[in-house]
Amino acid sequence: MTKIDILGRYLVAAGLACLVGLVSIWLGDPPSLVFHKMLFTPVFLLASHGLRSLFPEANDGKRGLIATIELQLLTAGLLAAFVLFIGPFERTDASKLFELFALFTLVLASVNLVLGHIKRDDKP
Repeated sequence: MTKIDILGRYLVAAGLACLVGLVSIWLGDPPSLVFHKMLFTPVFLLASHGLRSLFPEANDGKRGLIATIELQLLTAGLLAAFVLFIGPFERTDASKLFELFALFTLVLASVNLVLGHIKRDDKP
């Protein structure tokens, strides 16, 4: 990786953290919660990168169905956790949060699986 690539990754992380901070302020969160949400943003990016290291992109075409479903569920679950963490859900009941998390994860994973299948069918 070049220095430009490294700088780009830092800028993406900082930019996303600032965006999360602005959304948090817009939601009316207190400053300490805004800071917590901004701190979580790089953790989300690192987790996404770590997940991809367990499921290398080079193997996407030859990965089996079970491993593909696992990757999509983990990716969707990670995004669902991020959205629920930065969203306005601090006072939401735990059972409702679990339902939202499960629904978001299953819908997103399903959409990704369908889109991935369509994309694979388009290749000659």
